[in-house]
Amino acid sequence: MSELWQLFTGLDERLANVLGEKTRLRDDLASADISVHLRNAASYRYLVEQQLQRLVRRGLKANGTTAAKPERVARVMSELCRVLLVEDIDRDRIQMSFKENREASLDGLVSEICEQAMDIRRTIEMSPGLHNWEWDAEIGVPVNPDHQDVWSSCDPDRPIRFLIAPAYMVDGHTFSPQIVFT
Repeated sequence: MSELWQLFTGLDERLANVLGEKTRLRDDLASADISVHLRNAASYRYLVEQQLQRLVRRGLKANGTTAAKPERVARVMSELCRVLLVEDIDRDRIQMSFKENREASLDGLVSEICEQAMDIRRTIEMSPGLHNWEWDAEIGVPVNPDHQDVWSSCDPDRPIRFLIAPAYMVDGHTFSPQIVFT
């Protein structure tokens, strides 16, 4: 596990403990377990926005794409999100997303991301409440800011073109909104 991931996990646990204590003191929140889901959401977002994006950019660059267009990066990330969150995690399939590239330099990062995704999935499965990944995003409509975040390189006023990453939801509450490309 990378030092950055270990640091993130340690800080994340401390934040969850503080949030957990704060929620236990309030009677207007549905559950003190909310901090668990906030931690899960933070881990999930870090995986998608930092780690997965880093892998895709590095993989596309290794394929000779000097400056990968934001849409290409986002489309590959979308494909990989489904592999990491829904299907059996297959390192070779992820590596093959960068067809021409079989460089060993990506193997370590692919393994690290797969481990992180498996950890996130296990943690979410053990967390209280009924969780789900919300994959449905209506194409061609404006972004719903209560349920969707716009990819950083996109215009938030344009209609949705495709979903990059699903929302993380628990008992009908959104803890991490969808990431969409407009």
